[in-house]
Amino acid sequence: MEKSSTMKRSQVLKRAARDIFVNMPGIAILLVVLRLARSVLIVVQVSAVAGLVDEASRWAEGAGNLQAINGYVWQVVLSFISTQITGLLEYRLTRIDTVPKDEYYHHRMSRGLAHMSLEATLQPNIYDRFWQAKQALWQQYVTEVFFSAIQILPLIIQLGGIALVLARYHVALVAVAFVSVFPAALVAYLLNKKEYTFTKEQTALRRRVEYFWRLLTAKETIRESRLFGFGPYLTDKYHTLHAKNVDAAEQMGLKRARSTFLADLIKHVIYAGGIGLTIYFVIDQRIGIGAFAASLTAFVSLQGSAQQLLHYVADVAQYADYASDYYQFLNLSEDPEGGTETPAEFKTLEAEKISYTYPEGNHPAVNQVSLSMGSTGLYVIVGANGSGKTTLSRLLLGLYQPSEGRVLLNGRPLSEYDRTKTWRICSIMAQDFGRYALTFYDNIGLGDLDRMAHEPSYEAVIQDVDLQQVLQNVGGGETMLGVDYGGRELSGGEWQKLALARSIFRSSDLIIFDEPTGAIDPMVEDKVLQKIIELSADRSCLVISHRVGICRSADMIYVMSDGAIIQEGTHTRLMQDPGVYREMWHAQAQWYQEKAPAVSEA
Repeated sequence: MEKSSTMKRSQVLKRAARDIFVNMPGIAILLVVLRLARSVLIVVQVSAVAGLVDEASRWAEGAGNLQAINGYVWQVVLSFISTQITGLLEYRLTRIDTVPKDEYYHHRMSRGLAHMSLEATLQPNIYDRFWQAKQALWQQYVTEVFFSAIQILPLIIQLGGIALVLARYHVALVAVAFVSVFPAALVAYLLNKKEYTFTKEQTALRRRVEYFWRLLTAKETIRESRLFGFGPYLTDKYHTLHAKNVDAAEQMGLKRARSTFLADLIKHVIYAGGIGLTIYFVIDQRIGIGAFAASLTAFVSLQGSAQQLLHYVADVAQYADYASDYYQFLNLSEDPEGGTETPAEFKTLEAEKISYTYPEGNHPAVNQVSLSMGSTGLYVIVGANGSGKTTLSRLLLGLYQPSEGRVLLNGRPLSEYDRTKTWRICSIMAQDFGRYALTFYDNIGLGDLDRMAHEPSYEAVIQDVDLQQVLQNVGGGETMLGVDYGGRELSGGEWQKLALARSIFRSSDLIIFDEPTGAIDPMVEDKVLQKIIELSADRSCLVISHRVGICRSADMIYVMSDGAIIQEGTHTRLMQDPGVYREMWHAQAQWYQEKAPAVSEA
């Protein structure tokens, strides 16, 4: 399902750099220039401070040059001011100017989600991957990997310049400064790597903690938990998992604290050794008192720059690991783009021995299914829950790609058509329909954006699915729905009628209704089914249901069981066979014997 299972850090860095220069080229170039300039200024500042201390000491002894001291003072002042200015500019670029540019990465992730194949979303670890990608965005690792990397060259220049300053006093001090920071840098690198691994390992647990929090706070589960009294059980689950997550994080934090303390202790011990070495040089009269003070200043600067450099190298490695989560998520397989053909109209839809097995599935959810639908007519797929009906509908629409067989639109493979344009002639009322916190009219108009702004278009469909009373109860078509955001809440059946209205509102030649009356009041069911029957007179309608009430009006019935079509034909013919369909009809007829004739006669 993935284009690439792993990404090297060099690949991540290259991709991050390309994205930066595509998204914010001016900022990137200016930032590189500023950081190079700042490194040079720091070298000048360190050199000037060291020279100032040394020259001032000699002047105090009667051997210095006051003009040279003034020159050093001006160098220190000007380099300090210039360094502060470049620092402020860097801060503005990285913390202010880049903020709106970060939307580029969020939008791309949204586009990736919108175009991700449904098969990819069925991967067992997809939600862990999504969580990790979000974390990479929230923590800005995707951009920080580049911003940290471009610090390395300026720091190398800065380090080299300061090392030359310090080497004027004694080259051994340069070696001591470098050695002192290696333990801390090594610890940072190893801990960053462990923390990244720890973060990935904890992802599933953190998601589980969040899941139980949602259960404890969602209005749907709050009602049920109070009724059944299982609130304390969920609370205990939440606290147990949360404590486990916190304990693991604390152990990781303690490990970092201990390791960092030891590394810093080594650095300061070696720094003390560096002081002792310079004192020895003074006693041995290799350098004077002024040079002693100047060399310590340069030593501290070199030590700090070396530590910065090595930490940035460690940070780049860590950020690249996190950024790779983002890029690998984008690499999850997208829906096939399809061909370039545009279906002028809908004539036929056929399935030729198509099969499909879900990831981690043990047997096909759809197995060697063949069926045919014309430009008009009512087609019904019936079967028990879990028989493969919904999966088959997704294969027919091209949402899933069959592992065997093919789907034909107007006699040509579905893959030859532009998918977006193909879907323009189709409509679906999904079993797991959306409930949108938008206006009443918006919830219908989303079915056809071209007609969304035309308010009179809503009147007919509202009447068709018996939404007049709902419209009146909520206070009009511009009323916001969904109590979570201050709107009016609807019942499950009312939301389903809105979803049904949305699918009918779309001007399409093929409409698929997946359990269209599952949550609708039986008093309204006949009217809804009657409307579907009317629609089938001039378009193709496919009804997927485990209820057989509409089947007497169907032009063709397909009976599914365990992923396969086991019977097909009209109601009259299937009732003549002692098979599953006749058993389903008689089993359900006792529950609505008075309703069945009304539907069939419509």
